[in-house]
Amino acid sequence: MNESGQEAYVTKTITAPVVLNVDIQIDGNFDDWGDIDYLYEEADGVSVKKIKIWGKGDNISVYLEGNTTMQMELVDMFINSDGNSSTGLLSWQWPNGSGADYLFEGPLLSNSWGAFYQHADPNGGWAWNWLGGGDKMTSSGVVSVDAQTNAIEFSIPKTQLGSLGSSIGFAFSELTSGWAAVGNFPKVTATSSFVTYELPNEAFSLCE
Repeated sequence: MNESGQEAYVTKTITAPVVLNVDIQIDGNFDDWGDIDYLYEEADGVSVKKIKIWGKGDNISVYLEGNTTMQMELVDMFINSDGNSSTGLLSWQWPNGSGADYLFEGPLLSNSWGAFYQHADPNGGWAWNWLGGGDKMTSSGVVSVDAQTNAIEFSIPKTQLGSLGSSIGFAFSELTSGWAAVGNFPKVTATSSFVTYELPNEAFSLCE
């Protein structure tokens, strides 16, 4: 209102952010992932084709979906925990962005003989320190969703992954129980990179 008593106003429409109320339970029932979008899809993937990640709370939870070739009998799971693709293992398989600070190797199952390793080569090569902690992973195991689709969900305590950055990245090399290669996710190409998930800033907001 000005000195002459004239009024004016501005109207602006705002859109409230969506608040996701998600409670992921690692139990082989995937309904609780329904409100979470696929983070990355590989339409012609050899075994794994899709991934979802949820990072609110004490765990990093992951949902993988693929065809019936996806059995996860053995897996090398590479994890970029600090959000920096120039530190950790600099993998030739994912040349556009890797930087794995941690490796999990073994069956993608709860309480398996698999173990976590922390990267140990400052030059980005293949050197790891054994951490153990395979018992820290909680997994549903592979579940047959339908005649064409298998899926698996698992969670890792954030405390298992050191000091997390603002994002976390994953890549997977699947093998058979006889250590024969099955496939990689994401696929290995000249432009491949880890799948990256931006961690929610829980200190400031409940909104995704």
